[in-house]
Amino acid sequence: MMNELNQSGDINQIANKIYEEMSSADPYITRIVGYLDDLRTKEELQSLADVDFYDIVGETFKLNPSIFMKHIYEKFWQYKNKSEMEKYILEKYCLYDGEQILFEGSGKTIQELPGGGRNSVSGTIYVTNFRIIGQGKLSSIKGVPFDDWIDVVISPFRGHRDKKKSKDELIEGSTYQELPCYGYQFKTKNRSGVKKKKDGIKYSVNREEKKIRFSDFKKYMMGHRSVRITLTHPDRAQINNLFEVLCIDINQIMNAIRELLDMELDQKRKGWAVLGELHPRVFKSEGIHHFSASDYLYIVEETYKLDPEFFMTSIYPKMMSRKYAKYISEIDVKWEINTLVNKLNKESGI
Repeated sequence: MMNELNQSGDINQIANKIYEEMSSADPYITRIVGYLDDLRTKEELQSLADVDFYDIVGETFKLNPSIFMKHIYEKFWQYKNKSEMEKYILEKYCLYDGEQILFEGSGKTIQELPGGGRNSVSGTIYVTNFRIIGQGKLSSIKGVPFDDWIDVVISPFRGHRDKKKSKDELIEGSTYQELPCYGYQFKTKNRSGVKKKKDGIKYSVNREEKKIRFSDFKKYMMGHRSVRITLTHPDRAQINNLFEVLCIDINQIMNAIRELLDMELDQKRKGWAVLGELHPRVFKSEGIHHFSASDYLYIVEETYKLDPEFFMTSIYPKMMSRKYAKYISEIDVKWEINTLVNKLNKESGI
């Protein structure tokens, strides 16, 4: 009994030393890693339960996520319970309110950049309703700086002058929380073109810019890039599960339309961009949960309500054109759209 009390006292003393060192202005990394290693290897400290060790690591991470991810994170790659510990820390310290893990697997998450560059994380993949989190080794091809793509891959050891903006650009959900990430985050917000591959899933994302001049549109388009998830041991059921998780729903289409309407594009280009989101073929493509005619009419109505005048001048005439009408006929809603728009015009006084 006395020996157990002594061990408990020694463990608390070491934990406090770790926290004190991690809270200093210039943490001595070798010392911190040595303390953590002692907790796992010294025979006289083996009364420490795994979950208690995970908590010590988690609290150490919380004190200075930047230093931890840059200098300490990789020290656990050979730790026998690495995956269990990482998931525990992720769930306890890093998930936002309302965020849920929808898919978990082993493999590589790859971000392919304009110009042939690529960032990737090899290890465990978590897909949530807000983002993708990769835990493992982070690497870069062609020397692309991670900071240049802060909206797609965010590692806590990289600073950002406007952290809230970068979080809002990355996170699919809405949250006021400021949480670190035990791992590396990949963007799912503004995704499109979700496709199945023989070993996983691929989709595209857009770099979010609220204000884009016509002259900058080419630069905006360069912000488009692809994200690919390759699974270590892919099977049909696992790929189908991942595909369903990443499929696009009505809310995501409406979010994309809202963001387009906020952009400072000329009216013609903006009209075509919004119309692209409303194209009936989009609703039948792979990566989209198949919608009914009533779902399509709902999206048209919500788009109208966002800016009735713009809808009537830059979207509706194109929807009723002969070229576009043949696509609308595929879901047989042309008459319903006319009726809906007439009703909305009366209600809004247009």
